[in-house]
Amino acid sequence: KVSRGRLGVMIQEVNQQLADTFGLDKPTGALVSSVEDGSPADKAGIEAGDVILKFNGKEISRSSELPSMVADVAPGTSANVTLWRKGKTKELTLNVGERVASETGKAGNGNQEKSDLGLAARPLTAEERKQAGVSEGLLVQEVGDGPAAKSGIRPGDIILSVNSEKISSVKQLNALVNKNGKRSALLILRGEQKMFVPFSMG
Repeated sequence: KVSRGRLGVMIQEVNQQLADTFGLDKPTGALVSSVEDGSPADKAGIEAGDVILKFNGKEISRSSELPSMVADVAPGTSANVTLWRKGKTKELTLNVGERVASETGKAGNGNQEKSDLGLAARPLTAEERKQAGVSEGLLVQEVGDGPAAKSGIRPGDIILSVNSEKISSVKQLNALVNKNGKRSALLILRGEQKMFVPFSMG
């Protein structure tokens, strides 16, 4: 049996809009969209919104390069990670784990509110939060013409945060997006996958 290493993170590509939002000079690295509880990444202090720039000293120019780098490391081995967090680089050391599958849940329906973003959403119920494995969030129920549609947000998406600030109401979502102007990144949960969506009111 061949054991392959794992970190316990979901990652996505950093495009130019996300690079601008996170304050990177250029699109580079692997953007962490979620961290599995109790995983090697979680224990090392890696957070959603971190951009992994290097793994064991090797630069990551595209997010697709990271999984194979990690898989080549034997489980139980320590590895150095260089990441970008809130405008600064940070060095972490973690113990690589063994690869296994993980999953999260989905959410349903209820009272909705219109948003400036061109979508109708409502806070998740306690049961939906439990199912989705999140502490708070907004369920998108309708998407009309407007910024949300342009950003690729769909009905059924759960909006978790704006620029790493957690969201629990439509009013809070509107305020944060308007405050950030053209530089917002929404963290959404779509089905079982978390991802960052670059967002502009323009």
